[in-house]
Amino acid sequence: MIFFWLACTSFPLKATESGPDYTGEPTITAVRWSCDAEDNRWVFTVDTEQWASGGRVWLGRSSVSNESHPLASIEAAGDGSADQLQIKLSVATDWRTANSGSSSQYTCEDKWNLSYIITVHDTEQGHTTDCRLWGVEPEMWGRVDVAPTCEKSLAWDPPLDTGDLAGQP
Repeated sequence: MIFFWLACTSFPLKATESGPDYTGEPTITAVRWSCDAEDNRWVFTVDTEQWASGGRVWLGRSSVSNESHPLASIEAAGDGSADQLQIKLSVATDWRTANSGSSSQYTCEDKWNLSYIITVHDTEQGHTTDCRLWGVEPEMWGRVDVAPTCEKSLAWDPPLDTGDLAGQP
């Protein structure tokens, strides 16, 4: 009988405090990305100043061969001052089975032959507040209708191509 009364009665169990009054726009402070050939997995991590309501990572070989994946918050500061977004993508065994948010058509061997763009969004309107682009042809994103516009570059340091002379005396 007591349980029935509790289920039908509504009263606050505990006074709750409101969260931080967050109104700032998140900005990217660091981007880390890798593809582990042993695990066959891409990892993109973005640190922001201020909370973000997520973001996206785009990777592609050209304006007609590219993909987009959501970035989710994995560690946000309680006071709203910082956030960390991340996505881990397995490499699809068949490019046709790649699925946004979980797998990529691109292998780890493609890493230095692709172009990338990362965006973060604000918590109020969900619009893009900051971005970074890098890769072999970052200007290709201007030819992708659904890709965001971004003019902020990230350092791009592909390994030196040593050709067939590596290890030669």
